[in-house]
Amino acid sequence: MSFLDYVGVDDPWIGVNVDLVALQSIVCQVFRIPTSQCGPPIVIALERHASYARVYSFQLPLRTVVARLVAPVKPLFKTEGEVAAMNFVRSHTSLPVPTVFAYCSDSSNAVGTEWLIIAEPLVMEYMSGVELGDAWDQLQYPQKQTFARNLIDVYDQLFRLKADGCGGIYHSTRQMDNLSFARRSPRWQSLSLESLRLLRSHCNHSINYGYELGPLQDISMIDYHLVVPSPSQTMPTFTPEEFFKLVAFNGNPPTRSDFDLPNREKCVELFQSIHRLYPSSTLFGPSEPSNFYFSHGDLHDGNVLIDPKSGAITGIMS
Repeated sequence: MSFLDYVGVDDPWIGVNVDLVALQSIVCQVFRIPTSQCGPPIVIALERHASYARVYSFQLPLRTVVARLVAPVKPLFKTEGEVAAMNFVRSHTSLPVPTVFAYCSDSSNAVGTEWLIIAEPLVMEYMSGVELGDAWDQLQYPQKQTFARNLIDVYDQLFRLKADGCGGIYHSTRQMDNLSFARRSPRWQSLSLESLRLLRSHCNHSINYGYELGPLQDISMIDYHLVVPSPSQTMPTFTPEEFFKLVAFNGNPPTRSDFDLPNREKCVELFQSIHRLYPSSTLFGPSEPSNFYFSHGDLHDGNVLIDPKSGAITGIMS
């Protein structure tokens, strides 16, 4: 982040009051059990990842589930895109992606508070393992070798998923695509007419299987310390240069400050110059329009779960 950029917020959770009793009640309703059979919410990694999400686990009679409360950044689109991406990857690969049993992308639910602020519950299947970052130093060479091979397989399977554009992935809201084979996680409540209008107006580039490309969810453009560009400023791109410009300018139209914008323009000029020197290099993106590959977008050691005994990857979080 440049000190010349427009400043966002230090903590997106300021002013948000989460109702954990309501969250526990929703978990019970999703799994159809009485409250007496659902343990209290237990905080998971609150200090480390609290800025982007608050995570709680609930012990049920036959399983442990996790409720992830998403920070109120990019309302509606962030959660809709996150759930659709997990469903898409789980349906088209063998990767260990969590199952979303229910979700709500509207802040006006029992868990949230003010109508302007989203605190969406994302009830996920609990995944075994420990975070890679917590276990790495204790792994021996054979375990690290197993992890490396698993990681290669992750990227190999993701790169087999292609599209003719670069954007976030969303479930289609069109009636014909609703009858497709896409396996969807159930919404806790129906979309409002306004939410439906927003999704249809921003997510309208079909990639088949009941999915659409829509506003990008790249982590570089969801830095709440900066001004977070709106969905209409992060629409899908169809060339590597368009994507580079979108990231450099933090949206289109740009959200960079007048002081910082010239620096970003220089970066774009440098990209264009080098691209002209090496027009066939894959480092600058696909040469064919249908060769945009699926990417996690934020794959770091806190989003990968492993078995500390074997080093095998047991889960990939969004």
